[in-house]
Amino acid sequence: MQILYVEDDRNSQFLVEQILQDKYDVDIAPHAKDVMTWVKLKTYDLILMDIKLDDGYSGIELTKEIRKLNDYKNIPI
Repeated sequence: MQILYVEDDRNSQFLVEQILQDKYDVDIAPHAKDVMTWVKLKTYDLILMDIKLDDGYSGIELTKEIRKLNDYKNIPI
């Protein structure tokens, strides 16, 4: 299973990576501005989204943008 974790907090990144790394392929996106590029290059089975991101985006806005892509209309976010 391919998981994208969108999170700007390093402690949260570390914790989730430690919990999931042995069972899943996890990519961590620390910057919201990079996420749209990532989801266009790779199809993820699940996206874990932070709601409040530090670079001017909200997780809700970013989720709406991702949902516009055909490959992500039904992917859990």
